[in-house]
Amino acid sequence: MITIDEVREQFERNEELATFHPLAIKIMNMVEDPDVSIVELEKVIEKDPVIAAEVIRVANSPLYMPSQQIKSLRYAISYLGMAVVRSIVIVTALRSVYKKVKNTEVASYLWKHSLISATFARELTTSVLSNKLNKEITFLITLVHDIGKIALLNFYTDLYQRVFVEVKNGGQFFTAEREIIGVDHCEVGALLLGRWLFPVEFVETVAKHHEEPFDDYTAIILLSNLFSSSMTDVLINPIGYMAYKDRALEILGVDSYIFSQVVDSAKKKLEKSGDLLSV
Repeated sequence: MITIDEVREQFERNEELATFHPLAIKIMNMVEDPDVSIVELEKVIEKDPVIAAEVIRVANSPLYMPSQQIKSLRYAISYLGMAVVRSIVIVTALRSVYKKVKNTEVASYLWKHSLISATFARELTTSVLSNKLNKEITFLITLVHDIGKIALLNFYTDLYQRVFVEVKNGGQFFTAEREIIGVDHCEVGALLLGRWLFPVEFVETVAKHHEEPFDDYTAIILLSNLFSSSMTDVLINPIGYMAYKDRALEILGVDSYIFSQVVDSAKKKLEKSGDLLSV
């Protein structure tokens, strides 16, 4: 069985995976600085034509519905806001990580699940939790909550294919990973995010997101996973999440009726932005 120390050694040997897109990390830090201007952010983003083009593309998507076509990066940043632009940059950088995985079937599934979950997390925060949580931080934490699966899939492709088969037969990733590989995506994901220099709250949340929810972020991730399980093209067993659904709603102070309304709203958002879900 694989140990977490062996995974750590794999990261030492795989510098490409162990290092996140440096421009994305820089932008993540810049957005946290209240003194950074749109012009300064534009100068950094335009250094990567792929990321710059993606910011403009998303700004023009049905998800944000501009009144007129946005053609310049500066206008896109101004229209979307720095926090949203940061999310787009992280999404773009992460998508490139998923694209490099050899098993495209599993990688595509994992990407779709992560983005669907993150979209719901943002919608839930916007609708009922905006007074205490930042919707874009919530989006990003939920987006990366399963990044450990990509590391395991990358390092132990054949073993993770067995995990995937087990999940297709009704199992759960967390349990199957422990039984087949020896480590789970929570601990591996936390290790990877730490190497990527993500904020501590990201690392700590990802490490514990399969435990009983104990704070806002773990509660949101659980409900987001539950939402994702309701999508017909996403392979998630909801049984493990249903057990803690009421506890998660209690932590967030959200009742079942409001939750169902957010579910409907998030599904409509995803229908509009389906083209953004592909790897």
